[in-house]
Amino acid sequence: MFADPLIKKAIQSHPLVQRLGTIHSFVLNTAEQKCNLEIGLVGEPALIRFSAKYKIEKTDSGADFCVFEPTCEKMWIEEILKIFFESKGGILRFPTKGIVAKILPVIL
Repeated sequence: MFADPLIKKAIQSHPLVQRLGTIHSFVLNTAEQKCNLEIGLVGEPALIRFSAKYKIEKTDSGADFCVFEPTCEKMWIEEILKIFFESKGGILRFPTKGIVAKILPVIL
């Protein structure tokens, strides 16, 4: 889908993601509003699969790609994610800028 690479770029440029690793695959399921990722985490020899629900929220400066209810194939990572997301109010926001911020609310 057209939006996948745009959102992948927005997420990959987030400082938190840059510290943790590299996104190798990113797929949106717009019907279920779910995203699936394979991430190469720093220090891990194999890719790790994650999924989460998402929504697009319009902001004064554009739009945020908001992720919530994450899951991971590794239970211990999923538990850490739950703790982290609880500390962030249950949602992690990835701001988008420029043309991406204008296009996302329209195409999704």
